[in-house]
Amino acid sequence: MEDYKLIKQELKAKDNYTFDDLIKIMKVLMSPKGCPWDRVQTHESIRINAIEEAYEVVDAIDQKDKTKIIEELGDYLLQSIFHCAIAERDKEFELQDVLNTLCQKLVFRHTHVFSDEKAQDDKVALQNWNNAKAIEKSLKTVTQDIKELPKYFPQLLRAQKVQKKAASVGFDFDNINQMVEKLDEEVAELKAELKEGNIQNAKNELGDCLFSLVNISRKLKADSELCLKKSTDKFINRFEQVEKAVKISGQDFSKFSLQELDDFYKKAKEKE
Repeated sequence: MEDYKLIKQELKAKDNYTFDDLIKIMKVLMSPKGCPWDRVQTHESIRINAIEEAYEVVDAIDQKDKTKIIEELGDYLLQSIFHCAIAERDKEFELQDVLNTLCQKLVFRHTHVFSDEKAQDDKVALQNWNNAKAIEKSLKTVTQDIKELPKYFPQLLRAQKVQKKAASVGFDFDNINQMVEKLDEEVAELKAELKEGNIQNAKNELGDCLFSLVNISRKLKADSELCLKKSTDKFINRFEQVEKAVKISGQDFSKFSLQELDDFYKKAKEKE
């Protein structure tokens, strides 16, 4: 039986912590004298946190805020340690199993570092990694590889990765003009379904339009997620100017027509 009282005193007195200290803290939190909330968590109850923390890391990187990057990477690391603590509590696996699997993967897939294969540049290194991954996972078809992609990826990202894998074996448009023509075709089908009032079919066609747009972004070597992020941020900045104009007028939004609000929007666009 561990003396948690002594461990807590030692941990509280520290100014600088190690990875081992993090493990000790989690053990304290999950102990009978630890945190009631932590103790009752499961893999399922905290699964969404991993996604949220990953996005917060990305946001901190985009802001180039080193202090925030450090904090958010810590929160992201916590998710892995938390899942390991839950697994150890439920006798599923231990942290050592995770570390072993990770290290084995890194050694096995870096064939250009840990074996005789060579990689003159980053592209060859990535190809070596993918080849080793295919062997490791016994992937015999491109479809198998595609189905390995997490279904809960952001869907723009998932579409881009699916298209890239299909393109790797030649299933791709020859040029961007063909992609734009395909988009025009999908938009025409969307318009036709809307005109007929077929809402469900229109939703399906809308998905095809988005898929075609992602394809174009891939051909432009652009990240569709980042493209959409920039447009969303741009809209927010312009809408802020619209709201300021409304407030300056001393009236409510309801007093303005859509055309008048759009005029404010266009003025905000012109100022950029």
